[in-house]
Amino acid sequence: MIQILKYVLYAVLAFSFFSCQTVSKITGNEKIDGAGPVISKEIAINQLEEIDISNSWEVKLIKSSTSKIVIKTHQNIIDLSEITTDKNMFKISFQEQIGKVDQKTIEIYYTQHLESIDLSATANLSADDEVSLDQLDIDLSSASKLKLKVRTKSLSIETSSSSTADLQIQSNKLEIDASSGSRVTAKINGKSITAEASSGSSIKLNGSATTLKSSTSSGSEINAADLNVKKIIASASSGSSQKLFPLKSLDAKASSGSSIKYLNTPDQIKISKSSGGSVKSQ
Repeated sequence: MIQILKYVLYAVLAFSFFSCQTVSKITGNEKIDGAGPVISKEIAINQLEEIDISNSWEVKLIKSSTSKIVIKTHQNIIDLSEITTDKNMFKISFQEQIGKVDQKTIEIYYTQHLESIDLSATANLSADDEVSLDQLDIDLSSASKLKLKVRTKSLSIETSSSSTADLQIQSNKLEIDASSGSRVTAKINGKSITAEASSGSSIKLNGSATTLKSSTSSGSEINAADLNVKKIIASASSGSSQKLFPLKSLDAKASSGSSIKYLNTPDQIKISKSSGGSVKSQ
């Protein structure tokens, strides 16, 4: 009987140990350090259109006549990374948490065909020169960071989960959607701008534009006091706030403890307030 109990106890301990090891891997508690010298791995891509990067890579965009990717880090980090280059897309991710490394950079040589940038899990992307494209969609999440000077006909940027974007933009059409504590700062020379902030996020804009449609909710903020706009349509709710600089017309609606302040009195103004909302000149 005692012998049987021993076997049962050993089995329980072994199962517990295995379970802990498995959970550690699944939950990403295990960190992988770089081993050996830093190497360079080059990947050729016929026509790069989409970039999808996660796990704290330092990424540099470089304008080129041909598309290619250059990864610089330790061999074991490259070997453990999941790299996809199918269908004109470059995607890299890492299932484990990365520990100490001497270098972890990606150089992306792009052409006019680039259309989409997706960053997550503290990835950081920048470019030394202006990025000039016909159209670009940007998606940032999970504390990722982006710093770019962009010239494009149409630009869409979505940020969430404490990600940050620092931009200089020249665009005919600009759409910004910030949520979940993310932050967007942009210097703009544009025509049509749509800006939406929610869930404690913030958007700060300066420069000039023809039209602005702004929306805030759930404690978020849009500060466009230094953005000179001819026509503004603004909506604020749920304790959110906006600061605006309308030149010709302002249509402002505030509700549920939110506030809209305008720093210039335009020729035409329409105000709607409810449930403790505030719209006033500052």
